[in-house]
Amino acid sequence: MMEVEEPLQTPPHTPSPSPSPAQVTPDASASSDAASPEPRDSPPERRASKKKKPEDPAASARLRLLTVVELCDTEKTHLQTLRYTVEAYLEPIRAQPLLLRGSAVRKIFHNVERVERVSELLCEALLSRVAVWSDSAGIADCFMPLLDKINSVYTSYMENYDKAIRKLFSCKQSNERFAAFLEEVKMRPASSLLDLESRLVTPVQRAPRYLLLLKEYLAHTPPTHSDYEPTTRVRAELEKMARTINESIKKQQNTEKLIELQKRIVNMPKEVRRTLMADHVLIREGPLLKDCRKMRKKRMFWLFSDCLMYGEQVGQSMYSYHRTLLLESAAVQSLADTPDTKNAFEIATSMKSFIVHAETPLLKEAWLVAFNQILNGKATVDEARAQQPSCDGTQKTRWIPDKEFEMCMVCGSKFTVINRRHHCRNCGKIVCSGCSKAKRVLAQRSETKPERVCTFCNDFLDIKSACTFKVCTCAPCSCMGEYECDIHKLQRVVKVG
Repeated sequence: MMEVEEPLQTPPHTPSPSPSPAQVTPDASASSDAASPEPRDSPPERRASKKKKPEDPAASARLRLLTVVELCDTEKTHLQTLRYTVEAYLEPIRAQPLLLRGSAVRKIFHNVERVERVSELLCEALLSRVAVWSDSAGIADCFMPLLDKINSVYTSYMENYDKAIRKLFSCKQSNERFAAFLEEVKMRPASSLLDLESRLVTPVQRAPRYLLLLKEYLAHTPPTHSDYEPTTRVRAELEKMARTINESIKKQQNTEKLIELQKRIVNMPKEVRRTLMADHVLIREGPLLKDCRKMRKKRMFWLFSDCLMYGEQVGQSMYSYHRTLLLESAAVQSLADTPDTKNAFEIATSMKSFIVHAETPLLKEAWLVAFNQILNGKATVDEARAQQPSCDGTQKTRWIPDKEFEMCMVCGSKFTVINRRHHCRNCGKIVCSGCSKAKRVLAQRSETKPERVCTFCNDFLDIKSACTFKVCTCAPCSCMGEYECDIHKLQRVVKVG
């Protein structure tokens, strides 16, 4: 605020204006000009007068020094963490070749020793500067000689960090001796109960800290100071690491989710555990109602960048693994609401097809959008690929739920305790035992095991195997009536029948 002359006292018969809630004057009897709020269209000169007063030079100098001390102290702590990582973990592991393979050691620790050396040089420079500090001193020349090394070393470390954590987790799972060594080091008094993962993440966290502390330092440094421009250039160079930092943080968060997920899922096959940590990205997770053979059941779904996994809740935050479906030739179809079906959509893959129900329309749309991102536009909210029972498609047909039909979909006989329901493994229809006596090897389900099929699908597969061509060569519009080929005729009968 600009200094103004003391306002004149308002005469007794003249009411003083009420001060604005956003701008209360110290003297309620001040003139109307001093008490009234500034108009929005006031000149720039008057708006500039409303800015905060410049910081006191002595206070700025004190805050600058406190920032430099904080930078120095945190660098010392960072260096101590790196040294303990090297001395307590890396060097003993190297001394015991049977504890961990050399390739795994290089993957986990990468260039942590180079990061330690750069931190040591920077810490020495900052300590020397603080020891002889004065108001005219600066820190830019402490960073300048090390700037290229800081950028290259930290960038390389952060690019490898996600791979390092994945490798560390897999080695702990498969190597009991290595896991026992890590636990023993963690329980040492000097370790402060910090595990190796907590120590490996410190270089990733340190890089953003440089930027924050330098920003704080510049905020308390006058633009006319000799160190202002050099420090600004140093910070601009360090900001080039921002992209790598952000990508590393995203990968780190995804890896942490995958590690936590594996801890929460029981009876997951070892092969699935191993592949789950190999460049999988968790896109979305949440509960959905899945149409099973007899009823709808609540299942937990995890959508990854290339597969869909689901399981059943067996305890608080614990799940039993059911299946993983690859999304190579998958499609998702939004289903219209009916009195019995709300917020439903169908998931069709080469391994299995089924219908799921979201709790709300917004959750349904969120799932469809997530699938759409992965399937590159094949799955949309308003438009989906038609899913009809197919005899020779690459996707498995969804089994029709038992409750939808009380009679055989081929011969029409009513189901009883004796005349039981069966599903054709090829088209998914509900049929009786008499209409599903045949068994065929279905390529989309198994390469060797015969599966139950209905009479329509069995006839179709016989004709298909006897034909010299794989698919009908006639155009759909001309393949009609008495000239309809056997393959199209059987397809039409299976779909309509």
